[in-house]
Amino acid sequence: MPTLSELKGRPVISLNEGQKVGTIKDALIDPVAKTVGGFLLQGNDGELALPFSHIRAIGPDAVTIESAVSTQSPVGEGGLEGLRKFGDFTKEQVVDANGVHHGHLGDATFSDTGALTEVEIHSGGFLGLNEKKTDLLIGSVRSFGTNVVTIEAWPDEPAA
Repeated sequence: MPTLSELKGRPVISLNEGQKVGTIKDALIDPVAKTVGGFLLQGNDGELALPFSHIRAIGPDAVTIESAVSTQSPVGEGGLEGLRKFGDFTKEQVVDANGVHHGHLGDATFSDTGALTEVEIHSGGFLGLNEKKTDLLIGSVRSFGTNVVTIEAWPDEPAA
């Protein structure tokens, strides 16, 4: 599976209508369940929401859905309540249970069921140069908060 950031700009194609319904603008994350609940699309007439359950396939060139009626607007209705844009989480500080700051959230990977599997933490560097990237299994994440992502412990550190 691609990372969430790799999906940005990928077209979403309706198989029944044989048309592009939009491009992926952002992922919609359930911060409690730690899953991808759907995607925010940029359509011809504005933003659309696409529930993850309506995706037929995520291919290397496009995301396919059965029908354009799978999309909905506005965001936040039809079972997508409580989801947050993944872009809102990126750049959030990552702090462990011992109160140590380890960098910021950069990206995430997910399974074919939509479950987040890993998060990528960026630390050090300046303006993205010489930045260190560390992958953490999603089980290490305690919460995706409103402005901080908390983890239990940094790799190679004993748990609190």
